[in-house]
Amino acid sequence: MLSRKTSVATIVIIALVIVTTLLLGTFGLINYRGEREREWTQLRNGLAVNADQIAAGLALPVWNFDRPQIDKILESTMRNEAIYAVVVTLADAKGSVHGLVRDNFWRIEKIVSEPRVSGLPLEERKIVVSSGTIGTVKLFATTQFVEAQLKRTFVSTLAYILALDLILTLSLYLLLWRWVLHPLKKVESYAVAVSSGSASDGNKRAKPFHGELENLSASIEKMVRQLEERYAELQRTEKELQRQAAFNELMTSLLSKFASATGAEIDGHIRESLEQVGRFLGGEYAFIVRASADQSSWSVVYEWCAEGIASRFQNYQNVPMGTAAWTEDRIRANQFVIATIDELPPEANSIRERWKSEGTLATVQAPLRGRGGNVNGSIGLFSCTHIKTWDEADARRLRMLGDAIANTLERKSAEEALLLSREHLRALSSRLQSLREEERTRISREIHDHLGQLLTALKLDMRWIERKLPGIEETDLRVSLLIKLNAAQKLTDETIVSVQKIASELRPGVLDRLGLAAALEVEAQAFQSRTGLQCEWNLPKDCVAMPQEQATAMFRIFQEILTNIARHAQATKISVCLKPEENQMVLTVRDDGRGMLASDIDNAKSLGILGMQERAMILGGAIVFDGQSGKGTTVTVRIPFDRTAVPQHL
Repeated sequence: MLSRKTSVATIVIIALVIVTTLLLGTFGLINYRGEREREWTQLRNGLAVNADQIAAGLALPVWNFDRPQIDKILESTMRNEAIYAVVVTLADAKGSVHGLVRDNFWRIEKIVSEPRVSGLPLEERKIVVSSGTIGTVKLFATTQFVEAQLKRTFVSTLAYILALDLILTLSLYLLLWRWVLHPLKKVESYAVAVSSGSASDGNKRAKPFHGELENLSASIEKMVRQLEERYAELQRTEKELQRQAAFNELMTSLLSKFASATGAEIDGHIRESLEQVGRFLGGEYAFIVRASADQSSWSVVYEWCAEGIASRFQNYQNVPMGTAAWTEDRIRANQFVIATIDELPPEANSIRERWKSEGTLATVQAPLRGRGGNVNGSIGLFSCTHIKTWDEADARRLRMLGDAIANTLERKSAEEALLLSREHLRALSSRLQSLREEERTRISREIHDHLGQLLTALKLDMRWIERKLPGIEETDLRVSLLIKLNAAQKLTDETIVSVQKIASELRPGVLDRLGLAAALEVEAQAFQSRTGLQCEWNLPKDCVAMPQEQATAMFRIFQEILTNIARHAQATKISVCLKPEENQMVLTVRDDGRGMLASDIDNAKSLGILGMQERAMILGGAIVFDGQSGKGTTVTVRIPFDRTAVPQHL
């Protein structure tokens, strides 16, 4: 029996030695390859440094590029035995070469032409002075020193492996002898003594092997149990890691949806995330609870119910704070709630009764924390079909989703507040524009009617005076009065024209009397006469009438477009087109100027563009700028309107 055990032990030792040798050999090979790479890298780096130093030294004016000085530099460089050859080629008329090279006996000799060397590391640098490149430097490095160093490294690594292998082999053999072979040998010798009848109880008690076999068996059994426990623990750890990896992948998908979701899509994504996480963690009812602003009550704001589970949304609306005090206190203290119906303490009897009535058997809940860590609700799961045992890892996963949802809800609230603020500002802007147009209309009418009437009456009075002048007998006085009267009449005519122009700019009367198309045509004609640009317009003769507010906005946008063309476009010709399309009016203005760029449109200082966009947006319309550099710009304005609100034809 002992010989059989010995052979088995020998096989085990040989197998361990082989495995150890292979591992050490692999380590030595990896170490050798790393050392080889480091030696080669060091060689190349040193060669590059030497090449840079020679090129920089020869570029200094102190050397004057004479042969003796160059030879001194090259000889000092060749002291580095790792350099095989150094060659300096001057870019003069002869293309002279200065260099040193090692011969077969490793002696240094001069050369007058570049050696034919292949397979050696090479570094080349240009010799640059202020006037330009005057030559080149080439350095060749020998590999003999590197190979010698690598051989020494290989030999030392091999010796280290063999020594370590021998030590491990002896150690394994001694351990095997001490703990296996020696006890077995004692057992065998005692068995022989028993079989021959020479053993006695005293001899048995004196034998040192007494109980060793039992101890060995117990030790082996203990080791096996420990290995089984360790294996089970590793399996649990691996399963937990796989579960965590799957949850991380799920959270990544959910977070990407939250990040790209619009305000209208957030509610759907939250319910979808509750369903996916609820199924992942093994719950049948998932919910999100939010506290009221004054912390006096709480409500379920989102829920997910598995198939066959009734909704509890209406049962948990405006629940007074303190109804579920045991749960509320833990959530407000930023703690997890993990419990089954049997684990609820006596102070949670009200919660237990409610669970019994609803069919809840277990729960896991985590605080819902917003920015700054403030708790304003909770996210949780109910198990309704069986008693589910959750742990803190599940609660942490639930809190991770809760934090993401809380941030998303805060972003949604901020976006809604921002949209509401924008709507208020847009309504205010619309009201201000309406008031401004009304005020312009009133002032224009006052100027046109009242001031125009006064000027007309003044002009009639001056004509009356002009008719009375011939009755004055004194000739000089009559001539002077006539001159002054003519000047006053001319000034009055100019004043009337200015008043009409001011009234027209404040509120063009043609817009109210003849409609948008006529107003655009008049404005285009005035722009052409004022700037000298050629204007072409395609306006419908029988244009659909628009409500006053939409027509005014379209006209003001057209005025701003013409102003921008005059200031920035550098155009020579523009074209204007107005046409109705279904329930909207479309105005298109093209120019052949320099072209509007995207940076011009997005510039925050482009107040004119912002004003046009805001006018269109207030009325539910849009304005599009399409510009190409050097090819002009096309501006398209679309304003919707109700055809039934105005007469169909002018």
